[in-house]
Amino acid sequence: MSYFDYKAIPAPRRSKKARGVREPAELLALTITDTINEQAREGWEFLRAETLPAETPRGLFRRAVEEPVSLLIFRRERESRELRLEARVEALRPAPEPAAPRPAPVMEVAPAPQAEAAPQPRPESTPPSVRTFAERVQAASAARREPPISGAARAPRQDQGPSPLRPGPRFGPAETN
Repeated sequence: MSYFDYKAIPAPRRSKKARGVREPAELLALTITDTINEQAREGWEFLRAETLPAETPRGLFRRAVEEPVSLLIFRRERESRELRLEARVEALRPAPEPAAPRPAPVMEVAPAPQAEAAPQPRPESTPPSVRTFAERVQAASAARREPPISGAARAPRQDQGPSPLRPGPRFGPAETN
């Protein structure tokens, strides 16, 4: 048993402009043909054209007026229930086992070269021109000291007590100020 999905779109009211076509009937036919072909590319089959009455608000007081509306009706066959069930069953089946892989050709790997011992740090008495770049950077960063950040990051002195702007923490009813 076949099942269909249906789609209704409004028929074009204005004709498209086209070169070489002058007659209004030919322009309208060309416009409708383009609309039908556009829907056919999406898989819809033209079924029929319908003209139905529709109430639309018109006029100053938006009074309902009945006017005819033309619709183009399209249909598309639904997948049958059997095809959908078969697709679900296929999706649930385990994938077939892949063929046993062929063994890769054995290649001999050359032994890794012996890592040289890490260079020993040179004493500070070594002249700067002899030290490595890394040693010079490390020495420069050790010699450079950042100034302390002023303001909020500095802890209050013990003898001053809490800040006058913010009272200290309260620990319970036993504490009195």
